[in-house]
Amino acid sequence: MDFVIQLDNDIIPVEVKSEDNIESTSLKKYKEKYKDRVKLRVRFSMQNLRLDDDLLNIPFFMADHAKKLIKIAMNS
Repeated sequence: MDFVIQLDNDIIPVEVKSEDNIESTSLKKYKEKYKDRVKLRVRFSMQNLRLDDDLLNIPFFMADHAKKLIKIAMNS
């Protein structure tokens, strides 16, 4: 996990992956440790925009829109 951000009353773990390997081991461990408190995990990478369960992948070129994308994902 590279960062944590606060959005309203939620703490969101963030990981940045610059390589093809996008395995998010630290985000998995964070979720295991704080199960009931993790609403969303965020990963920035070269991959396409997608939401898999509680893991939101944001492509680098959309980083400027991260706050809006996170809010949309948290409400879905």
